[in-house]
Amino acid sequence: MKRRARSTRRKGGHSPGAGATPALRYSSWLLALVLVAVTFIAYQPAWHGQPLWDDAAHMTRGGLRSLEGLARIWLEPGATQQYYPLTHTVFWIQHRLWGAETFGHHLLNIALHLLTALLFARALQTLEIRGACLAAAVFALHPVHVESVAWITELKNTLSGALFVGAILAYLRFDTVRRRATYVLERRGRVDEAIAYYRRALEVWADYPDAHVNLGNALFVQGKLEDAIGHYEKALRLRPELVEPHNNLAFALLAQGKPKEAVPHFEAVLRLDGSSRTTLVGLARTLAVSTDPGIRDGARAVELAERAARLSHRTDPVILEVLAAAYAEAGRFGDAVATTQAVLDQARAANRDDLADRLEARLRLYRSGLPFREESP
Repeated sequence: MKRRARSTRRKGGHSPGAGATPALRYSSWLLALVLVAVTFIAYQPAWHGQPLWDDAAHMTRGGLRSLEGLARIWLEPGATQQYYPLTHTVFWIQHRLWGAETFGHHLLNIALHLLTALLFARALQTLEIRGACLAAAVFALHPVHVESVAWITELKNTLSGALFVGAILAYLRFDTVRRRATYVLERRGRVDEAIAYYRRALEVWADYPDAHVNLGNALFVQGKLEDAIGHYEKALRLRPELVEPHNNLAFALLAQGKPKEAVPHFEAVLRLDGSSRTTLVGLARTLAVSTDPGIRDGARAVELAERAARLSHRTDPVILEVLAAAYAEAGRFGDAVATTQAVLDQARAANRDDLADRLEARLRLYRSGLPFREESP
């Protein structure tokens, strides 16, 4: 049973706008426009604010307003009050555009603050985190930002904020494209190419946990279990809280006939994500059908399989098959027979002869008062 837990990110990755309906895109643009309008109105008292404290020292001084002065901003650390060449370059450009008029300075600070909020929302959407628009609105309108936005000197904050969040979004988009590319390779059966891609990624960054997980998954597909296990273990040394390597390591160990070593990794997943159906079923099956009596635990297997069945609304035949095996291990043969018979009826209706044959064999066991045992590989 070689199944993987759902990762916190989807394997193929996607940009929220990529598959969005026109109505959804329209509503996103509408919310963005509303946020822009509300934020500019909220900061209206600062529009025509006059220079404060050290604003005059930051708004480009007379000796730096020429092209030669621009060069000094970059090449002469003492030419400006503090060595922020990019910030002072923006001040230099603003002076060329509107001189000492503060209105333009304030509008630029507000615009950069808004840009940061919108990029923040986009980054959260890329990560598929709910409430992205609400989070952006809180960021844009929270009073803690007033000093940075309303004070001309603090251009360095609003400018660096926009660049910082923009860099995060650029990386997330790169990561999405990279994941989609390797996912397509794997789906097309070009696993060797995907493996080469992951190995190149690890040459660049040897301690990249996601690359170790993905390489492990590709090696698992090829049946190279020992190599796959090595990469899952490396990913867990780097980030012990990751769900996917724990789960897939458990299944790799099961495939090697090591259920006792697999169980702790299943349990680790459930501590991190108690709703992982793949893990619930994997552990329930192990506890129900293992030939090792020291591992079997019918009551716990029933608890796990029933939880998975509830999460799937009792529609997944694989989960119900495991639930029946758990009932049998717990001595509840009447429940095991009833559950297996229900799945068998569905399999026959769907013309799934292979599943029906397997279930008929199980049904004979359960009616005889015998649990099912699965021999290790």
